Amino acid sequence: MPRLQNRREEERALGTSRRLERGVGVVIALVGAVLMAVGAHLQSASLGRVAVTIPRPSLFQIAQSRTWLAGSLVLGVAIVLQLMAVTLAPVALVQPTGIIALVVSVAIRHGMDQRLPRLRTVVEVGVCVAAVVAFVLLAGQYTGPVTLTRSWRSRCVAPSR
Repeated sequence: MPRLQNRREEERALGTSRRLERGVGVVIALVGAVLMAVGAHLQSASLGRVAVTIPRPSLFQIAQSRTWLAGSLVLGVAIVLQLMAVTLAPVALVQPTGIIALVVSVAIRHGMDQRLPRLRTVVEVGVCVAAVVAFVLLAGQYTGPVTLTRSWRSRCVAPSR
């Protein structure tokens, strides 16, 4: 009986550890999504400034802008964070967090213009967020752990030599 109880405690601890890992993964993904929006905004703002001075700027001319380079760096960090998040949590949890980038992008854009978004914009963003939330909730009910059988593994993994 003590062995069975220890095994249950181990399984419970392992489950808690996995939930914690997933939670950390989702938080990292959310930070990555915010950074994606910030990086895209920096690059867009830089492109707008360069295009004002040069009618048809080349990539080389755009890349000379510090703001554009900063945006690229922020996007690079965001991609690394997204990759880290996928190692900690399933893609089904990590990928939908990208919708936060849309919300942040709208907030940054309207904050820079110092004006409130139009009702139509708020509704459009709300519909997108609601659709992603609905998808995640529905998909979560119909997905479960995937176990590869021996025959499947042999088709998916190259034989070791």
